[in-house]
Amino acid sequence: MLPPRVLVLPALAAASLASSLLALAALTGAAVRVLPWLLEPTVPLATAAPFARSLAAIAAEAAILTGFPMGVAHAFHRFTEREETRALMLLGTRPAAIVARVLPVALGFSAIVAVASLVAGDDAREPGRVLDELVHRGRAACLRPDRPTVSTIPFADAAWLCEPRRPPRFAVRGPGSLSGVLVTASGAHFSGDLRRMRLVDARLLLGPADVRVGELSLHGLPPWASASVLPAWLRAIAMGSAGLAGACVAAWGVIRLRTSRPSTRTVAVLLGASGPVAALALLRLLERTAPEVAHAGDLASFLLIPVVAGLAPWILLRVFWILPKLKRAATPTG
Repeated sequence: MLPPRVLVLPALAAASLASSLLALAALTGAAVRVLPWLLEPTVPLATAAPFARSLAAIAAEAAILTGFPMGVAHAFHRFTEREETRALMLLGTRPAAIVARVLPVALGFSAIVAVASLVAGDDAREPGRVLDELVHRGRAACLRPDRPTVSTIPFADAAWLCEPRRPPRFAVRGPGSLSGVLVTASGAHFSGDLRRMRLVDARLLLGPADVRVGELSLHGLPPWASASVLPAWLRAIAMGSAGLAGACVAAWGVIRLRTSRPSTRTVAVLLGASGPVAALALLRLLERTAPEVAHAGDLASFLLIPVVAGLAPWILLRVFWILPKLKRAATPTG
């Protein structure tokens, strides 16, 4: 029986470190995208918060999904340098049994990935909900101005017009051929796919004409984000399982490769990263090719994500296994 300090604790520490470093890099990239809005004086800080939350969830999902299998693979590489590994193998212990020792660590990180995917999936499925929250927060920041101000709504090409002792008005340009028409309203609501906007107590300025309607629906809006067809719960299952599969197969591959021939830390890290990278690439591909109205068969294809995450390190392991043989076969004998 291996004590925890030999494998479990190093795997936990390496997975935590790799995930933290990647999360820091990903969140820094997300902050760069949000920074222009945070520095814009017409955008209240509370208005940009929903978009920042969405970016942070996506960044955390990708960082932890990629980081913890890399950390686990690195820990197993260090473990194979110890005498205990060869002793266990000589005693007939199978690599899968050794990998099972760190299964609780992998399950814990997979659960964290699933939670991040759940948050990211909610916003990705209905980006209009995020924009709606931006609009409502902008209105709240506009309720008691001490002077006339403008509260800009990020990504909506719209703003709240704020004046003392008067209700705020939502101002936006019309879509398509109506881009020259200024529309104001007391309230606004975006559809989940961002292609439709409903305005309450709307006022249209058509040259000299001033038209008022109780409710106006604008269609054909160009979306700044595509709505995902993948339900948040299914995304959480797929990505959490992908992290678990990628980490376990990579760890198994490190043991198999290391106990049969010399290997390097870089090879171990590549094995760990291959599964998550393949999972993220397949997720992106399936979301881009899925129909707008997805049926059960379309959604079932997303369950291939954990399968691909497990296959990727196995295929890469075979490549690392075959390359030395090809080099020897290509070397002329003298």
